[in-house]
Amino acid sequence: MVAAKNWMTGNEYTICTLGNIIVLIWTAFPSVDGVQACAAAFSTLRREEPTARIGLLSIVESEAGHGAMDPAVRNALGKMLKENESVLRAAAIVFEAQGFRATVIRSVVTAINMASRLGYPTAVFSDRLSGAKWLVMEQMAGHSSVTMASLSSLLRSTRSANSALTP
Repeated sequence: MVAAKNWMTGNEYTICTLGNIIVLIWTAFPSVDGVQACAAAFSTLRREEPTARIGLLSIVESEAGHGAMDPAVRNALGKMLKENESVLRAAAIVFEAQGFRATVIRSVVTAINMASRLGYPTAVFSDRLSGAKWLVMEQMAGHSSVTMASLSSLLRSTRSANSALTP
């Protein structure tokens, strides 16, 4: 089983790599610092596996998804994704909150992704296991050593006290 590595944590995020997949978990409202840490994870993977196509699993926990995203965060995120577009194989975005507002947010993110004409497939989900399954089994199949079992195990470990990952 592939082990998670390249752990980075901040007040509002935890990031690790699992094979050629970056797992970004927002435990509080997204920040520029978190986006920069994710960009560093891309750089690390590109250096460690220069020919690999990268999968991105971005999870916004229900407590983290309240309010409007700061334009600086949105710009930093767009820049990071554009800079790594050529190596991205697919990106799954999980917005775990429930209810009408969460459904609207997932729909808006889907519409933005479609309008952006990204060079890689994206999909938005309401739970982390569905996002992980789509990424590993449908998009990364044959392009990654990561199994659904290893990613599921990692994601289950995120359900600790403050929803923070522990290396």
